[in-house]
Amino acid sequence: MNSPRKYRGLRVDNREEVKGYYFVSTSSLHPNPVHYIIVDVVHDRKSIHMEIAGEAFACYRVIPGTVGQSTGLKDKDGSDTKWEQEESVEIFENDNIRFVPCGRSGKMRHTGTVYYNEKAGGFWVKGKVWDCPIDMCTQREVIGNIHTTPQLMEQT
Repeated sequence: MNSPRKYRGLRVDNREEVKGYYFVSTSSLHPNPVHYIIVDVVHDRKSIHMEIAGEAFACYRVIPGTVGQSTGLKDKDGSDTKWEQEESVEIFENDNIRFVPCGRSGKMRHTGTVYYNEKAGGFWVKGKVWDCPIDMCTQREVIGNIHTTPQLMEQT
């Protein structure tokens, strides 16, 4: 699959996270659209197996409200030397992150949720004090997301 957009969502059958390529299926058989994420490999027997252009894939039904697009960025952006040895994590829409807001310096980090800003046409972080474009935030660190760890934002 050569789609430039990667997505993450929670599976309908067990609420486990799955990452891949998102599509919505509509047909006369289903009155409501069915949401899927396609992954490159077949993980288990609960996936729906499909073949596209001679390649085998698995797809999982996902809960529509839990689907979020990748920002194309990773956390642990190298702005803090201790992070250079840690593995970075891909940042998705609806992730909760710690960050230093755009134009700020120092050790004061804020907590916010990643969202797509329609007016600005890009991903932003909404914090209690700061809203800023995610690519302008430094020292980004994923600490959870609104679907699997909503309590993180309630505590901050």
